[in-house]
Amino acid sequence: MPGFITGWLGVLVGLALNLKGVQDFGLTWNELTMVGAALAFIYTVSIMRDLRIGRDGVRRELQSFREGIAEERKPRIAISFDEKDPSCIQMTQAPNFTERRLRIGIQNVGGQTIEDARIDMYLSSTPFNPTPMSFMHEPPTRPSVPLHPKEKRYIDAFATYEGSGAPTGEVCIFYAVPGIPNLIPRNRRAFTIEALGKDIENCQKSFELIFPTKQEPTIRLLSTPDMAGSPPQSV
Repeated sequence: MPGFITGWLGVLVGLALNLKGVQDFGLTWNELTMVGAALAFIYTVSIMRDLRIGRDGVRRELQSFREGIAEERKPRIAISFDEKDPSCIQMTQAPNFTERRLRIGIQNVGGQTIEDARIDMYLSSTPFNPTPMSFMHEPPTRPSVPLHPKEKRYIDAFATYEGSGAPTGEVCIFYAVPGIPNLIPRNRRAFTIEALGKDIENCQKSFELIFPTKQEPTIRLLSTPDMAGSPPQSV
């Protein structure tokens, strides 16, 4: 508003300073007044337009901010595996063998608690799909847990064993359901992990269990983005 007043004063002062020169062209005082009023009107319209554009811009920014906050607070679930994360790979040394356990990370990356968070595995070349998995430190009888904002938990996925006293030469799968065969040969195997919960979009990622030459078994990501709200891939 101060700019509006200053603009008006500028118009009037300009008219006053140029009054004599304008009258030299034969303009009467009434005609000069009409010219001044027209200039003032044009200036006023310009100022009002700028104010409206500024107001609308602020309104859009506020709306965008509110939408961003609402999106950030929505409960969202993410799946990850990182060899540099010590919780994803655990080596346990027994007297006659070594266990290498591979885990998948499950995290609530939103701002509200996810109720009944649970995990299913779809493993290629097996008839038991999908099969529930259990979270670390939880009994198989409790396949779902609340997952609080930013909280990250893990599921035991696979384990391999090396050494003369190894309980098996195959790969062990940590299914939450008893009675399902949980040993598979040591060869490359694709699988999909699906994370579910109450009132959230499902998330899935596809991985591959691999056995590099002269290296320890590990997991490799097959699909880069999280796939929310779609049926599990056929792997």
